[in-house]
Amino acid sequence: DFTIKLNVCQVLLAMSEWRAAIATADGVILELVGRHSKKGNGALPNDPLLVKALVRRAKARIGLSDVSGEISQLEEAIEDLKQALLVEPENNELLRELDKARLRQKDADAKNQAVYQKMVHS
Repeated sequence: DFTIKLNVCQVLLAMSEWRAAIATADGVILELVGRHSKKGNGALPNDPLLVKALVRRAKARIGLSDVSGEISQLEEAIEDLKQALLVEPENNELLRELDKARLRQKDADAKNQAVYQKMVHS
């Protein structure tokens, strides 16, 4: 049942188990999209459970991006939130989450640029 899997995903988020949360959300997304793809001609299903799964995967990707030594998944998180907005374009929570993720990506890009500049000029 998707609701149970999404609840498990929420618990994993609360425990900072980012990889497990991503995997759990991936499973729900694949099942929902796969089930819909034949009749939907590739369009995302208009399903609130899909939105929840995408948002939870985005949050897990953002959390994983904060772990030292991990490769940033902020771009993927932003893409998840954009996909969720395709299903629910009027969802203000999604818009706020997307703005926050974009700001974090901008900060990360600025830090990376500063590191790159130091490497080039040293």
